[in-house]
Amino acid sequence: MELPGVRLTAELQAACVAGDLARVQAIEAAGSADYYFADGTNAVHAACISGNFELVRFLIETAGLRPNLRTSSKATPLFAAAAHGHLHIVRYLVETLHQPFNDNDREGNTPAYVALKGGHVDIVRYLSARNDATGCWVCSLLGDLDGVRTACEVTGDDPRQADVQGSTPVSFFFKKKSKRKKERERERERERERERK
Repeated sequence: MELPGVRLTAELQAACVAGDLARVQAIEAAGSADYYFADGTNAVHAACISGNFELVRFLIETAGLRPNLRTSSKATPLFAAAAHGHLHIVRYLVETLHQPFNDNDREGNTPAYVALKGGHVDIVRYLSARNDATGCWVCSLLGDLDGVRTACEVTGDDPRQADVQGSTPVSFFFKKKSKRKKERERERERERERERK
């Protein structure tokens, strides 16, 4: 037997992903909406995927959901909007609701990085313009050299532009890579020491 709340939650999730504001409003009016879904997402996140601005506004401003709800992977609705190329929703979340755009998800990604990976140049430019850390630096911090190249091409950033400490995105990438390599070598040496004992 299927429980009514489970069915309505599935309907709500489907309506949010489809951007069906009327259906979401009807479920909300019935008073039995559960805004958290079994897959770790939530209604605001799903609405950001749909790109329906009015639905996102309804869920936040009328239904009272917080715009900073996180999924099980620690991504906020801003990540969903950025990853799916919905600049109008990204702007609403950042400019109107003052959502932090430098947040990291569980894997260390930022909204600018997921937008870059999705090929959403307008969002990368928008977030880079609002941020001291440009797309090149974001990718460098995440250890993605191809991303550094792509971000520099997309945003027009100069990969040779040094920060106040004299590092460039490319030099920082290689320093970080070298540090990771040394850490792996130390770990291997510890493993060999344990095996000898």
